[in-house]
Amino acid sequence: MKQIFNGFLNINKPPGISSSQVVGAVKKYLNTSKVGHAGTLDPLASGVLPIMLGRATKLFDYLQYKDKTYIAEVFFGKTTNTLDSDGEVIAKSNNIPSDFQIDAVLSQFLGKQNQIPPIYSALKYEGKRLYQMAREGNEIEIKPRSTEIFELEKLSNISNNKCRILIRAKSGFYVRSFCRDLGKALDTCAYMSFLLRTNTGNFNIKNTISIENLVEYAGDINDYILPMDFPLKHLKEIHLDKNFSKAIKNGVSISTKYFEYNSINNNDIFRVYCNNEFIGLGKIKESMLKIETLLSI
Repeated sequence: MKQIFNGFLNINKPPGISSSQVVGAVKKYLNTSKVGHAGTLDPLASGVLPIMLGRATKLFDYLQYKDKTYIAEVFFGKTTNTLDSDGEVIAKSNNIPSDFQIDAVLSQFLGKQNQIPPIYSALKYEGKRLYQMAREGNEIEIKPRSTEIFELEKLSNISNNKCRILIRAKSGFYVRSFCRDLGKALDTCAYMSFLLRTNTGNFNIKNTISIENLVEYAGDINDYILPMDFPLKHLKEIHLDKNFSKAIKNGVSISTKYFEYNSINNNDIFRVYCNNEFIGLGKIKESMLKIETLLSI
């Protein structure tokens, strides 16, 4: 019989496997079926990969817009068709920048900017994945996307044509594109040779468990499952009396006169608790609370 879990696992994805393969491993080792990941990591990349279990999969849309932090290794003097070390080398340069030169241009990348995603990406163009079109040899013009970098720090001096950089950026940011653009800004070419995601929203690398741990901890996995409201602590909360349980389950909106809340924005999303149990997410409109996503009752 399949096991039922509700919540999140903070998995440290190893390099060399896809995010979907991590989902498959979780399903296998925990003997459960309703599993998803909240934010894809490329096969080459490693680090924080939030895994949604059971009813937590309903929260996917609320987890896609969190800032993310990476440690990236940039290789200067070559670039590849995939902009990472898995690709085919398509250009070379003898111009290897100095630490002084790298430090001088990094600040140019801070703030809001437009970024052209890699052709080898899962983005869609006219209904088809870009990487599929690239493999078929199709040449297309990729439109720039708005993004933002909040923090950049060079973590190591350049050695063997490589250096490591800490990046904290808006969701949807492509580190491979950043490495390409950094190379161009330094009058050379570059690609991403290593990537570790250390943070996404409330999920941090310090609190991850490995896929191997899933086997070891399978019997005590509940000790490692994070509650469904864990990544949503930035949202304001509303507490309802247990007498409203049936009404909420039946989709009835609750008047604001029955609870306290603090908001002046009609678009605010609230964590809603009934009898101190997290039951879902809701919005207030015309002095009535309506549950948008019901998780538990």
